[in-house]
Amino acid sequence: MKLELFSSNRAAKEFLLLRKFEKPPCVLTLGEFFEKAVLVRELAKVSETRRILLMQQAASEVKALHEKLKIPLEFFAFLQCSGYLFALRKELLSEKKTVEDLDFGDTYAEFCEHLQILGELFTRYDAKLLEGGFFDEIASSWELNAVFLEQFDEICVNLDGFLSGFEMEILQLLAKKLTVKIRVKKSKFNHAIVSKLTTHELENGFFYELNLSDDTFCPLFSLPICADVKVAEFSRRGLQVAFVFDEVSKMIRAGIAPSRIAVITPDENFAQILLTADKASPNGRMLNFAMGTPFRTSANFATLSALQTLLDAGECYEFDEKYLTKSETLNAELCVLNFAKFPTQAYELAKQIWHKRVSYEEFKAALFECCKEIRIHEKIFAFRELCQTGELTFGELFSLLLGDLASQKIDDVGGGEVSVIGFLESRGVVYDGVVIVDFDDKFVPSRNDKEMFLNSSVRKNSGLISHQMRENLQLSYILNLINSAKMVRISHSSETGILSRFAQNLNFTSVSVDENAYQKALSTKNTRQINFQKEKAIKKHDFFYKPLSFSRFSCFDACEMRYFYHYVLGLNDERLFESQDDSSALGNAAHKAFECYFLSNLEKTKFDVREFGEIFKKVAKEHEEFISPLEKECFLLGASEIGAVFDELFEQGYRVKMVEKRFGDEFEKVECNGVLLEGKLDLVLENALGELFVLDFKTGKKESADARQLEFYEALLGGECEKKAFFHVFKGQIGLNEPKEKRNAVPLVETLSELKERNKKDVWEFERNEKACANCGFTKFCRKELR
Repeated sequence: MKLELFSSNRAAKEFLLLRKFEKPPCVLTLGEFFEKAVLVRELAKVSETRRILLMQQAASEVKALHEKLKIPLEFFAFLQCSGYLFALRKELLSEKKTVEDLDFGDTYAEFCEHLQILGELFTRYDAKLLEGGFFDEIASSWELNAVFLEQFDEICVNLDGFLSGFEMEILQLLAKKLTVKIRVKKSKFNHAIVSKLTTHELENGFFYELNLSDDTFCPLFSLPICADVKVAEFSRRGLQVAFVFDEVSKMIRAGIAPSRIAVITPDENFAQILLTADKASPNGRMLNFAMGTPFRTSANFATLSALQTLLDAGECYEFDEKYLTKSETLNAELCVLNFAKFPTQAYELAKQIWHKRVSYEEFKAALFECCKEIRIHEKIFAFRELCQTGELTFGELFSLLLGDLASQKIDDVGGGEVSVIGFLESRGVVYDGVVIVDFDDKFVPSRNDKEMFLNSSVRKNSGLISHQMRENLQLSYILNLINSAKMVRISHSSETGILSRFAQNLNFTSVSVDENAYQKALSTKNTRQINFQKEKAIKKHDFFYKPLSFSRFSCFDACEMRYFYHYVLGLNDERLFESQDDSSALGNAAHKAFECYFLSNLEKTKFDVREFGEIFKKVAKEHEEFISPLEKECFLLGASEIGAVFDELFEQGYRVKMVEKRFGDEFEKVECNGVLLEGKLDLVLENALGELFVLDFKTGKKESADARQLEFYEALLGGECEKKAFFHVFKGQIGLNEPKEKRNAVPLVETLSELKERNKKDVWEFERNEKACANCGFTKFCRKELR
């Protein structure tokens, strides 16, 4: 089998999209591949939070670290600079270097001593990792994962960047066992990078395929050069917002599809300005922001950050809804908490334990009080192990959590089809139209402060990638993106600096702009704008062409456009990198196991956990390709809890009446308000009084259960049931769940009446519900068009 590797998820998805009508090879990102290809026995990868703790402990044992390098040892301050230490250590490990390998020539007098201090720090840190049974980034002892790698006979690396020494070592080892190829675009700017891949002299301007297995190379084609590149300068940075929308509109009118247009923002902050403008557009969203919105820019993060500052300073707080108006002198953090209506009780609880070492239960309880509006349950669970050590106070744990949250992103939902991305995200993807903003020397090239500890001379002499090499690499990304496009528009602002020095490598034309026109476009609310919004989908359709199932009803109820694409046009809900078999296999196996068990145990009044477990094992074996051993064991571990629920129902007098009962044309016909229904009931119980209890098995999250499904199943039984509930049978949620109807929910009978009235018309008008876009598989057709 052939394996294709890409530098980014976006490039991998683009590769699959171009081959959606053929069977594609196996596809992974480089990061995913190297994680799977290497096996480390008897050691576990250290978590982000624990590694900070271990590094801080190691730092506290190296006194010279504070005295000579001025790195603070106090926990809160150490968090702020730990990133530099981890970045240096990761780079050295990736390039198979140690601190001792660094060349000390052409440096200031104390540099050698400083590096020796860092060497001692890393040695102590490594010892603490081994002591705890962990490894970080790259273990000292590793081996190739033969079980994973033996399924491939050829690996092709589509390289848009560079390979570290460690990564090259893995590929060279593999090249002795199977065919390993690297595809790379050669230019004068990535000569140093390419020279590490091959000893052959490659000509600039070509796309090459290098074969590591037999040390050969082959030029695939010459690289294109874009002839339509224009650069505009603005006196104010904000005017570039109007420039983006104007140029995107021109590209679309020139015949470029919205999905083939990218807006590049070198500075992430400008992306947030664009997002605000896009959401405020009266004609609907035009842009989608693949990078998401940084959580650190949210109101929730501002509240948590203010809370940390006040508690760390030991300040007092009491919620006062009039604080912002009656106080003569305002405190910024107190303003934030009062504006957020942060409860006094939660603040007092956190203050009492801020400097106290806490257990996991205390940590969790306090956070739930402070973060009621934020879904961070998974993040909190990751701190269980740290709490068990008993070494950290609540304040220190809170700071670690806040640091983790600061790096998280909030997905952008409901955007158009034009993508807003960064240069790194654009690697390996070809766009027909490209708009680049902020092309100033301040932002292009970008600088990584964490790499500034070593100067260019030390890097060059030590064999590490130099600052110049990294800048050239960035330029090669930009040139590949620009030269692959048909139209390129670039803007920069004299307000933030001069045009990037990278521009001298572009064959561009300078154009003048009417800043007053752009200013009016941004400030005038009633300006007539081009409306790119798609009309409603209108098509002749008989909604009741066959009996109505809940899945079809639910699809329409959630979003009419989703129904239109799936049931009217007959398109499949395809999601890249997601196997539908994987997601449904466990549920299918669980349903089949319950069916087999109850059909052979209709008269029993005691649930036999052992017998049920054996039945599930047999059924799961039929789906073992899609059910992991861990999922199977987790389900079996919950079998006793499942049995306890049924035993309680049996004690209440309930007996099994129906198992996997089907209704519809081919089975028993059911009608509700003149509409034929179809469906299958998982399990129906009945007591001595003839009262029915409908149960529907669920292996997913409780939040995903739809109360209307039980109402629909009740209608299949022809009347009101005494009880109806979802029975969650997996992942720590085992038990009955009787969801409450949503407020103002329209009864099923009334909804069916409305559908019958709409069905009398000659054509249907299907409308989009943008609230349902987040989990929809039809965004390629619907949500992301220019609107």
